[in-house]
This record gives sequence, C-alpha cells and structure tokens, in this order.
Amino acid sequence: MPGTSNDSTPTSSKGKRQALMANTSSSLEWILDSSAPYHTSSSKEDFPSLKQSKVPHIFVGEDAKIEVEGKGHVEMENAEFKDVIYIPNLSSNLLLVYQITHLGDGHKVEFLLDYVMV
Repeated sequence: MPGTSNDSTPTSSKGKRQALMANTSSSLEWILDSSAPYHTSSSKEDFPSLKQSKVPHIFVGEDAKIEVEGKGHVEMENAEFKDVIYIPNLSSNLLLVYQITHLGDGHKVEFLLDYVMV
C-alpha cells in the first residue's frame, strides 16, 4: 500500500521513494517525462472542458496507434497545465518536462538530490 517515509516523502507499495507524484481528482498519479511528445491524461474528470485535438492519434511502444479523444487544460493545486491531450486507457498520466519549461509561462523543473520541483 502506498504511503510515506518518515520524512513525508511519498513511497510506492514496495517501499521505494517516488521522484514525483502529483494528483488531481483522478486516482492516477502523474509522471514527469523527458521524452513524451505531449502532456497526457487518461481521466476525463481531470479536464474542466475538452475541445477537439488537432492531433488525431499518437504512437506508443512498438508503433501502436492510440486515438486522442480531446485536448484541454488540467488544474492542480499549485499549477495549471495547458495543451493536455485526453487518451482513455493510458496506464499513466504524463507531464512533459520540455512543455513545462518552454511554453513561456516562466515554469521550471529542478531535479534535486531527493526530489523534483516543478
């Protein structure tokens, strides 16, 4: 069962510390990714509203094609992420480091010894 270590750092069910875990109203965690092409969410509940995406699909491992069902923004406790694509049935939600740091919103990602700051 996920929990926290003695210093309040989130831990996985195997007791290992997680580098980043950010939650919205969905039950899935968000993973910080340095190579994904887009922020992605598999939970429609994460979006206040969705519009049609100009990206009709993406390719994942072994060139499998997955349909994109919309695009919008996702609000979290201390941040808002724009241009997040909605893809049902993804196993993880992804936040793209490049998109966070290069959209001109003044956000940065800092990798420290024991954690990551966004």
